[in-house]
Amino acid sequence: MGCEIDIRNGQKTQAQRNGDETEASDIWIDWFSTLAGIRRAGSLLSLGFHNQSCSTALCVYRAVNLVCDNFGIHFSQCVVHRSRLLASLHVAENSISMIKGTRTHREMERKGMDELEMNDIIKAGLCIEDAEELHKIIKETIGAAKGSDPREVWQKLVAKRVLKPWHPHALHQLVYYSVYAHWDSTNNGPPLFWFPSLDQSKHTNLGRIMEVHGPRLLGTSYKDPISSYNLFQKFTAQHPEAYWSILLKELPVVFREPPRCILDATDKSKRGGTWLPGSVLNIAECCLQPCRHPRKDDDSLAVIWRDEGCDSKLNCMTLKELRERVMLVANAMEATFSKGDAIAIDMPMTVHAIVIYFAIILAGCVVVSIADSFAAKEIATRLHVSNAKGIFTQDFILRGGRKFPLYSRVVEAAPLKAIVLPVTGEDVCIKLREQDQSWGDFLASAKHLPRPNHFSPVYNPIDFPTNILFSSGTTGEPKAISWTQLSPIRAANDGWAYVDLQVGDVFCYPTNLGWVAGPIVLYEAFLSGATFALYHGSPLGRGFGKFVQDAGVSILGTIPTMVKAWKSTNCMEGLNWTKIRSFVTAGEASDVDDGLWLSSRAYYKPIIEVCGGTELASSYLQGTLLQPQAFGALSTAAMATGVVVLNDNGVPYPDDQPCVGEVGLFPLIMGASDRLLNADHDKIYFKGMPMYKGMQLRRHGDIIKRTTGGYFIVQGRADDTMNLGGIKTSSVEIERACSNVDQSVVENIAISAAPEDGGPELLVMFAVLKEGYSSKPEDLQKKFTRAIQTNLNPLFKVSLVRIVPEIPRTSSNKLMRRVLRDQVKKELSVRRSRKYKTEREVMMEKRKSITEVGVDDIIKAGLSVEEEAKEFYRILKETIGEAKGLDPREVWRKVVDERVLKPWHPHGVHQLVYYSVYAHWDSSTKGPPLYWFPSLNESRRMNLGRVMEIHGPKLLGTEYKDPIKSFSLFQKFSVEHPEAYWSIVLKELSVVFRESPKCILDTTDKSKPGGTWLPGSVLNIAECCLQPASHPSKKDDDVAIVWRDEMDESVLHHLKLKEFREQVMLVANALDTKFTKGDAIAIDMPMTVNAVIIYLAIVLAGFVVVSIADSFAAKEIATRLRVSNAKGIFTQDFILRGGRKFPLYSRVVEANPCKAIVIPAIGNDVGLQLRNQDQTWKDFLSSANHLPRPNYYSPVYQPVDSLTNILFSSGTTGDPKAIGWTQLSPIRCSEDAWAHVDIQDGDVYCWPTNLGWVMGPILLYSTFLCGATLALFHGSPLSRGFGKFVQDAGVTVLGTVPSIVKAWKSTNCMEGLDWTKLRSFCSTGEASNVDDDLWLSSRAYYKPIIECCGGTELASSYIQGCPLQPQAFGAFSTASMTTGFVILDENGVPNPDDAPCVGEVGLFPLYLGASDRLLNADHDKVYFKGMPMYKGMQLRRHGDIIKRTVGGYFSVQGRADDTMNLGGIKTSSVEIERVCDHAEESIMETAAISVAPVDGGPELLVIFAVLKKGFDGEAGKLRMKFSKAIQSNLNPLFKVSYVKIVPEFPRTASNKLLRRVLRDQMKHELSVQSKI
Repeated sequence: MGCEIDIRNGQKTQAQRNGDETEASDIWIDWFSTLAGIRRAGSLLSLGFHNQSCSTALCVYRAVNLVCDNFGIHFSQCVVHRSRLLASLHVAENSISMIKGTRTHREMERKGMDELEMNDIIKAGLCIEDAEELHKIIKETIGAAKGSDPREVWQKLVAKRVLKPWHPHALHQLVYYSVYAHWDSTNNGPPLFWFPSLDQSKHTNLGRIMEVHGPRLLGTSYKDPISSYNLFQKFTAQHPEAYWSILLKELPVVFREPPRCILDATDKSKRGGTWLPGSVLNIAECCLQPCRHPRKDDDSLAVIWRDEGCDSKLNCMTLKELRERVMLVANAMEATFSKGDAIAIDMPMTVHAIVIYFAIILAGCVVVSIADSFAAKEIATRLHVSNAKGIFTQDFILRGGRKFPLYSRVVEAAPLKAIVLPVTGEDVCIKLREQDQSWGDFLASAKHLPRPNHFSPVYNPIDFPTNILFSSGTTGEPKAISWTQLSPIRAANDGWAYVDLQVGDVFCYPTNLGWVAGPIVLYEAFLSGATFALYHGSPLGRGFGKFVQDAGVSILGTIPTMVKAWKSTNCMEGLNWTKIRSFVTAGEASDVDDGLWLSSRAYYKPIIEVCGGTELASSYLQGTLLQPQAFGALSTAAMATGVVVLNDNGVPYPDDQPCVGEVGLFPLIMGASDRLLNADHDKIYFKGMPMYKGMQLRRHGDIIKRTTGGYFIVQGRADDTMNLGGIKTSSVEIERACSNVDQSVVENIAISAAPEDGGPELLVMFAVLKEGYSSKPEDLQKKFTRAIQTNLNPLFKVSLVRIVPEIPRTSSNKLMRRVLRDQVKKELSVRRSRKYKTEREVMMEKRKSITEVGVDDIIKAGLSVEEEAKEFYRILKETIGEAKGLDPREVWRKVVDERVLKPWHPHGVHQLVYYSVYAHWDSSTKGPPLYWFPSLNESRRMNLGRVMEIHGPKLLGTEYKDPIKSFSLFQKFSVEHPEAYWSIVLKELSVVFRESPKCILDTTDKSKPGGTWLPGSVLNIAECCLQPASHPSKKDDDVAIVWRDEMDESVLHHLKLKEFREQVMLVANALDTKFTKGDAIAIDMPMTVNAVIIYLAIVLAGFVVVSIADSFAAKEIATRLRVSNAKGIFTQDFILRGGRKFPLYSRVVEANPCKAIVIPAIGNDVGLQLRNQDQTWKDFLSSANHLPRPNYYSPVYQPVDSLTNILFSSGTTGDPKAIGWTQLSPIRCSEDAWAHVDIQDGDVYCWPTNLGWVMGPILLYSTFLCGATLALFHGSPLSRGFGKFVQDAGVTVLGTVPSIVKAWKSTNCMEGLDWTKLRSFCSTGEASNVDDDLWLSSRAYYKPIIECCGGTELASSYIQGCPLQPQAFGAFSTASMTTGFVILDENGVPNPDDAPCVGEVGLFPLYLGASDRLLNADHDKVYFKGMPMYKGMQLRRHGDIIKRTVGGYFSVQGRADDTMNLGGIKTSSVEIERVCDHAEESIMETAAISVAPVDGGPELLVIFAVLKKGFDGEAGKLRMKFSKAIQSNLNPLFKVSYVKIVPEFPRTASNKLLRRVLRDQMKHELSVQSKI
């Protein structure tokens, strides 16, 4: 219907074109023109009501019915018109349904071209007649398309101009996406939209010189510019001097003194080489003088421009006029400034700005580029860094008829001198400072000269600075980058080679001289002989588009957000851009559909994508007219530029292999920076980059994806990459995924910001809405999350959405993420200053203070019997007395000492009292609230306290007071004098040497950063565990192990030390009959008594244990067997849990071990058929029966550094590393238990774990070397049965992991059990939750929970709790004994000791028992390479991010390699889980992981949730609640992409969360989805 009345912008209607005007159409036009509240007919009905609602369209339909009735016209007589109206309504309905469904063009189910029907074309916006004609043309053009390559089909359609610029965009979408409906980008590369022709290629600049020089340079390999392009580009990367010797003859670069050579690479201190050494010139002169090649005459048009609002006038300036204006300004410059002065420009990119720019350089001064959008503070920073002597600016900026102050902003920055241009007229219309000058007065200073329009250029060496530019500031503090005269040559090459700028071209690129694109496009235009087109106004309006049309622009530069704005507002409709022969785009990642819209405006001309940097003065990746182009992709490395893509280990991927990684540039880049004014150039661009083919690569910072076919897509910045659980993503990818998800959103931006008090980064989406639309942030948050999960990774989540009227940008429309980030940081800071609460603080805020608690509060907390509540209240009040003036710590200490709170009290009562006591506690100034306090008498009976009392006065002198007051001093002493500490501790443990060590520590071998410990000593560490001893006291009849089987709660089994030793020796004898000394032998079974016996027997007999967790799949088992070269494996037939049998042997067999010895889970016989080479436990033991004393064995003694155990990193964060434990490692871990857990003879030590994880061996050695009894429960630690075992076995020290505690608390399964024999708890493996620890400690009258954090490679903890210090829930109170560490800031610089901070930990290298080898990786590279020096020693890497609080407590923020980096703000799975656990009452626990999409791209954040029994939950609602909780408690920029509700988490037998399994599960799911 819209065809008859399409009167858009003066275009003829379809009826007029056909000469077929009808009376009915006139009636319709008249009627629609009178409809109140509805746009004129043309705009309403054109493009299928794309800006109208369906209800509006239906109103129109009914109105037409009424008109026809009133005029006596029946639809039966106007069937054609009726059908056209219906077609238009179909378009509207289709458009609205697409929008309401929030489906992007990528999500639509597109038909193939052979399935395309006329009705599809009608729905896309054409009327019936036009649709019929187009359908016919399409079918004729593509012919029988079923067998054709889609690229050839599209090429035919474009070549025949089937699609017109004025066709609705929906039609272009329909055809393009139908052509490529079944295209597989993974295998075929991105779909192509533009193809070069051989004839045209030979007329391009680059094609022309390839035809001339290609045969000489490439020999017979050269074919033509298209076929040989890649070969030629690689040649130029390997021989850049050959390329530049050709290029310099193509550009009008005239030397005053020619260079001695093109490149001098002899000075190795200059990684980028010395280019054009000895040459002298003035690059501005080269731009302004006429020349023969390229052809530039004095009367050539140099600049064409238009002022906004003057749409009928074009202003022109010839080359001669431009030169004379520049020389006039240069003369005035000499009268005002001195040679070499830095002079700033802060104004829009007008003709005057260009004149000033060239004049500064012509006069031998240096331009300081400042964007006109900057605030005064940013201007001041740039003036200060550059030491600018003056600044050129305007009084105001004009945009859309409005005036915005500029001079006042500049004055606020306090420049030495300002020359102020009027935005309109001849005079500035504001009062200037005394030292400032108007433009007119400034020019007048040159008028006295006889030839004011003539100036003799100042010639300088080629490496003389011409321009100080600044990194955009969008990603951090701007770096001051100095351009030399080489930089413009490099920049001009881009325009010449890739954009193909030639004489006669009109080049328009709206930008600003404050950004790198400004100088680049200037030099590209003037050194290529083109005309530069300027629009003095906003590039976002129709006025700019009309200027492009009227000025005859042939090359149009853009940035993607401009294109998005043009497309969204439809402001360019009806303009003729067909003179454009190519587009250029840079500055941001391009959107495919926006590219489709742009290219279609000029009959699908190519869009040359450009990606580079200020410091490169050019691009390193680009499109080119000699290669087919794909929307949003770059097709090649730049000429004379070598590029590799690095994997996560810094190793280059093979050339042309599809991959994703950080880019590494070959260092020989002419024109690239070699200096920075305010930073260390080498550190920023080279330090830490790998070597490649004898050269150190240069850092650029981009993450790029190389596709099949060799195309490139920028994934974002390495320093802006979001790392979610080891999977990388970027703001760019998130924005791509979120585009087009909601009809109300015209633009979305992803950023991140760090909370002021540290912690994980928050992901925030900023959204700009279309005019007239409204939307709720929470609705957008949900849609954005869904889009990211669908298109990227189902693990991502948005934390906060901010709806804003516009996005802050430069005048060239470049996005300023920095401004958004600062805005969010400020908001977070304000929230914090208003007591913006953490999860703990929120809970406390809701509590009354302890003096305000009443009987009703106690009843509500769970003591529901009034008399009981009143009695509790009386005791509480008596205990705390007048508490108003007391320190809350003293109040809580009183409550605990008097045992006011009982283990059987409801947890709600414990919460009420604890949080009331600390209701007004300020953790930020006082440190975490404390719950346990050591007593002096008890401290002196502790292991560490006892030796401190003995040795403290001798070691510390008069500074020693007592074990509590002097602990920190003693710990620091042990770090500085570890040999003194270890000489004491070795006498406290039951470590007996066969040959004594020559000394404690030998540091003479500098190749061993960890030193040589106990050199020369020989022992068998297993024997030390098994023999009786006097100190600690161990007798043969002491109980070594106490255990219970899950199914028999009435029986406790005991194994005395002598019996234990004899059983170990029996197994050792049997081992000798099956294996050879030194063999690696694996254990994969639950941690039963038999497992402990086997472990010690393997070590006793001189073999090496290979630790494998019983939860692993066959593939993981096989990996560990292969890496360790294990000769056999001990396992069980089944695992028993909760009365159920789970296969284990079958999994082990699938891993194909050499030999397996199989222990029955119950009874004496295995319950399945074994392989021929395998053996039952009974048969294995019988192999030692022939010996006269089968229960006696002579230990194999070995040097202290001999291997005893191969353990593997957990595998939860990546590929497991094979870590070799020596005999030093057990000594280290047992010292931890002795000193920090205070394990003593007589203790019963229980810690549910597995020998496959490091806690298994640690528990084993800690128990037996300290003289304690090991308590084992053969079953699940999550059940009440385990709790009853703890009670019945008299456990005194209980180890846990936080998720076990959470399960106990959630299920209340331990209610009624007596755990009061416990004197302490231990916790490790995960981050602890404060409220869960409150519950745990309360079970034993608030005994301390010793938090432990270490690693397999350390054989111990590096931070811990200590019973000689007050303890806080979820916090560590000290570094472990002899352990020194620093907390590094983001630059690798240690924070001051004891200063509150957050950063990666760096360990002192002298660490007894820590690893010095890896079986499958480079130990030095993993733990030392890249770590900073500190006090003459290279720090050791551990990988944790830790927070040190006021008061010197520590909390672990997660892993450095698992940290989520959102826009420079760090967070971790741990922090996200802490918040999400309390986001909903139905949540029992959460796990945050991330995975990479199958086809690459950004990481997706996924939250797995386990619900409490009896609760239901919806993933969508939980996703919103999780997002809200993270935004409130961590950072309002985070967002969850996907929520998975699961019945339970995969865990080890010790209940340690296996994030790796969850990650693999999601990867598989995404893989299946991608195939579907």
